[in-house]
Amino acid sequence: MELFLDRIRSAIARHPGRLAFVGRDGGATYRDMRVLAGAAMRGLDAAGVKPGHVVGLGMPQSPVHIIAMLALARLGAVALPLPWTADEAERAAIARAFGARIVVSGHERGGVPGLPLVVVKEITARGDEDDFDTWPFVPSPGALMRIAITSGTVGERKGIDYDHGTFSRRLARGGYGDHPEPRIMPPRLHITAAAQASLHALCHGGAVAFPAGYDAAQMLEAARRLKVTHLLIPPVHVAALLALVSGEEPALPSLAQLRLVGASASPQLIDAVRRKLSPNVRLGYSTTETGRIATATPELLDAYPGCAGRLASDAVLEVLDEEGAPLPPGETGEFRVRVEGMPTSYHGGAHGDRFRGGWFYPRDRGRLTAGGIVYIEGRTDFVINVGGRKVSPEHVERCLEEYPGVAEAAVFAIDTGEGLTRTAAAVVPRGALDWAGLAHHARSRLEVLAPSRYHEAESLPRNAMGKLERAGLAEFGSAPLRYPA
Repeated sequence: MELFLDRIRSAIARHPGRLAFVGRDGGATYRDMRVLAGAAMRGLDAAGVKPGHVVGLGMPQSPVHIIAMLALARLGAVALPLPWTADEAERAAIARAFGARIVVSGHERGGVPGLPLVVVKEITARGDEDDFDTWPFVPSPGALMRIAITSGTVGERKGIDYDHGTFSRRLARGGYGDHPEPRIMPPRLHITAAAQASLHALCHGGAVAFPAGYDAAQMLEAARRLKVTHLLIPPVHVAALLALVSGEEPALPSLAQLRLVGASASPQLIDAVRRKLSPNVRLGYSTTETGRIATATPELLDAYPGCAGRLASDAVLEVLDEEGAPLPPGETGEFRVRVEGMPTSYHGGAHGDRFRGGWFYPRDRGRLTAGGIVYIEGRTDFVINVGGRKVSPEHVERCLEEYPGVAEAAVFAIDTGEGLTRTAAAVVPRGALDWAGLAHHARSRLEVLAPSRYHEAESLPRNAMGKLERAGLAEFGSAPLRYPA
């Protein structure tokens, strides 16, 4: 098996003078990446990083982050992503849960109590470092290289063990097309999908683009100036880009793929993105545990509005009823999936009920047509029982976000005080919003499942991939009540 490190070395040999990183700090070539990774390897080895050591990696979004990932992989260490924005308590909880022995951070305050801290803000090299090619330790396909961390939107964070072989197979399933020189702008690199997308580009002679900052204006400017070909972005963040674009001509003509990731997107948002940013929108259904399960091309979105894509050729998906029996095509139920090479358990064997009989149970609900088209309706974890009728809050949110003047909506359960459960909505308005009209729109579509209360919010709690942090949504019950007045 050709490991991703072999592919990186091959790309360096083919394109030594080609840019591997563009944007921030003026960029760096593949030759630069090779010697900087070698210098990083020497420094990390001197700091005590050895094969098999779990290393907490808490770096900002920069080329140094990717170079540190490459150096750790080549040393045979195990990278444990520590979200750059995490506070000390969260970093410590992740480090303790997954056995970190040392922390590498881009900031002096990025450490974990009781663990050695290596601060790496920049990497310098003489230019003759060859450690990336000549280091005596060579990781095998079965050597652990990364512990991917789930988002934690449902319960505690869980870890998925990636060895070098599994990680390399996952890269091969990326589905980023055959662009001769891809330039990718990823979301936060502590997210495994973002790290994989970036390394996929580097394996294929492409570049990773870094804007000067990550507000909407800086990202839009960088995507234009750097001629980004692949942009991975959550729907909530792409909505901020749309607000900056005037006219109907696509603002990002260089894009071969604009991939909306992390959360579902309404058909209205997808239509606006295709008109104002790029027609080359891709959606998908994937999990940290399995990787890509389905992909929606622009053609599929035209033919099957609201779909999550066509099932991948190497993925199997079944839809189950409440007793766990498979349902016929077109029926809605709980998913279970199987993808070649997927893990068989979480790190340490935790949550064994999620991997059973060769299947992974992602706790998603939806349907699969006879033609292999996947539709997502929400999470089984979030289903709300309203008077004996079960409703997915995601389904209600999509309905609310169709109404003019609604930027975002989040739905949560409330107790009416009479022992009854109803739904309420926290809504972020866009300009003037007719709250009574919104309530009428929801009742006409959802009947008793429509929210009974509407609260105004300035923003909604989301993680780095744009997923709602639902654990805290009930707090919006104290936000300003707009309907009923």
